[in-house]
Amino acid sequence: PDLEQAFRHSVSLFFSDFKLLTGRNIWINGSFSSTNKAIVSSQVTVNGVTTQKYINTNGNFDYYFYSSYGFKLKKTELNLGVNLQTNGGRFVNFVNGISNTSNNNTTGLSLSVYSYKEDKYDFNANVGYNLNTSQSSINPNKLSFWSQEHSANVNVYLTKRLRIGTDVNLYLREKTDAFDGNNNFTVWGATLNYQVFKKKNGEFRLEMDDILNQRRGFDREFTLNRVYERNYNQLGRYGMLSFVWNFTKQPGTTK
Repeated sequence: PDLEQAFRHSVSLFFSDFKLLTGRNIWINGSFSSTNKAIVSSQVTVNGVTTQKYINTNGNFDYYFYSSYGFKLKKTELNLGVNLQTNGGRFVNFVNGISNTSNNNTTGLSLSVYSYKEDKYDFNANVGYNLNTSQSSINPNKLSFWSQEHSANVNVYLTKRLRIGTDVNLYLREKTDAFDGNNNFTVWGATLNYQVFKKKNGEFRLEMDDILNQRRGFDREFTLNRVYERNYNQLGRYGMLSFVWNFTKQPGTTK
């Protein structure tokens, strides 16, 4: 009954620019939000018994920023891209009557290359690095770890109707003092596609996913002055034969 209404204030921006002749493109997207009179927890532990209530406080905010720059190399079919992003925030709560301010941030950089030639091939590759950090006022130790995600995909047309492809995704996560298990794994897949019908709107598809049978779910996140890790099962290696038929038609057609 003593709580007051909390108010969240947000501002965002978006900018894009694309030059068709040179293939140069720029994307910028960002946001910032703060909460006035935020409702947060206040915990008090006495003789092993923890009592929690909720109170109003100020100082909480979060932010997000993403930018990318891409261009085509002259006299080649290669397109290159650079992406930079960061997100994080500050969260205030109370532990045993002491104000605890937690600052979290994730900053990432990725580089990509892409090439495409109609009815011949297409491929793309990406390397990405992220630094995750967290520090709270009641815990002098700064928590941080690196994570990496790298991927590559290639498709080659053996004929005008037959296409073969493969993709691989590599996930690397730095060990921490609290979690020293191996959380690195690779997900590799392959496909064989054959198009049918005059307009090539039908396709037989044979695919094999997670060939190495390593896929698994993984989350690691900061909450206040702690880091949590969660591992869970996901659908692993499987093969599938399917038929895809695109029967859409243009507006105004009757046949």
